[in-house]
Amino acid sequence: MMATVKTQSTRSIDFSSREEFEELLTGSEVRVDLAKLKESSRYGVPEEWRAEVWLYLLGVKQPEKWYSPPSDQRPTDNGFPSSPFSPGYSSSSSSTDSHEVLKRVRGEVARYVRARGRSFPQESQAQLPESLESIVTRYLSANKSKNVESSLVYMCGVFVYTMKDVRDAAAAFEKMMVMTDEYFRRRDTKTRIAEFHTFCRALLPDLYSHLEDEEVDFADWARSWFQFFLSKELPLECVARLWDTYFSVDEGIELHLFVCLAILKLCKDSLEELETSDVRAHLLRLPALDMDRVVGEAYNLKEELIAKEYISRE
Repeated sequence: MMATVKTQSTRSIDFSSREEFEELLTGSEVRVDLAKLKESSRYGVPEEWRAEVWLYLLGVKQPEKWYSPPSDQRPTDNGFPSSPFSPGYSSSSSSTDSHEVLKRVRGEVARYVRARGRSFPQESQAQLPESLESIVTRYLSANKSKNVESSLVYMCGVFVYTMKDVRDAAAAFEKMMVMTDEYFRRRDTKTRIAEFHTFCRALLPDLYSHLEDEEVDFADWARSWFQFFLSKELPLECVARLWDTYFSVDEGIELHLFVCLAILKLCKDSLEELETSDVRAHLLRLPALDMDRVVGEAYNLKEELIAKEYISRE
């Protein structure tokens, strides 16, 4: 059983897999075979096909190619429907709150661009702040209970990085937000971090002891790993590869906890050589990792936890 699990994500993206995605997406004029697309995508999607593949995997695009969304769901000519954050909108009851939210969003976007801007293609860097601002404010205008948080901008950034069309990026981002809301509704952040803490101690006792000896606050960095789904910690190309798997496997983002454990295991040796401040810095700014290996190891660790009866097979 363990050997089977190791093969979950080992196929590299070569010319043959690029041809495979082209055939899946363009081979039929009637329908995209979503089951086959998911099966192929779990191993990684070629960069040139990722935007379109994600739209199908997230349900933004329907597999039936003849389908078109109702007219009231289509974007307006300027990209988005009117909202309290749109330049032409005015309302005395919401104006003050809207401007305050917009100000905070712009602050988060500015910080993101300083941290991540150079990771984007040069030709898209000039439009990056506007794209992020428009998508996040549109989302907040439709979800009044949500607060302005840097995690929104970082997760939005992954879709802007992947998709040239801001409307596609917005629709995909909103699908991701639905997924994360459900994820934390099933078990809240505190509970998930507690599980992560327990499993780390069980599977990686030496590393866990080192973190304790160095007095590294486990919840501090782990909270960021879960709230951002590693969109802040990993290089963008690594996040995109990881999310290929999240969007295509049955577990979805429930795999995230095991991915976090896998990253700790694969970084164990380097982390054990570091002292407190350097450990925290390393955990909050991870190096580029072989994400195929990370995903494969995540499945191995999941099986190990099942074998030790920490979790049940669902």
